[in-house]
Amino acid sequence: ISDRFRAAAMRTGKADLLESITASEGFTYGLVIAGALAGLKASASRTTLVEALDRHPAVRLGEEVVSFANKLVGRQYLRTLHFDALGVLRG
Repeated sequence: ISDRFRAAAMRTGKADLLESITASEGFTYGLVIAGALAGLKASASRTTLVEALDRHPAVRLGEEVVSFANKLVGRQYLRTLHFDALGVLRG
């Protein structure tokens, strides 16, 4: 994932992002969400995505697998937040 991040930053002329932990984390979140969405139907909603991640707490990104720790701590901790249909922030 880090290699993909570096390649994307260089390809888009944003080499300054290579020093940003926030940019790296955002890139990783984006890849995970895109990977999870790729496994769902086109009619999937944010709620459907969260439910799918709860049922299968890992997403394969090519040869990499990003998994989610049950205790939600450590380097595997990844949590998504979304607004439900009523506009309430859910996690």
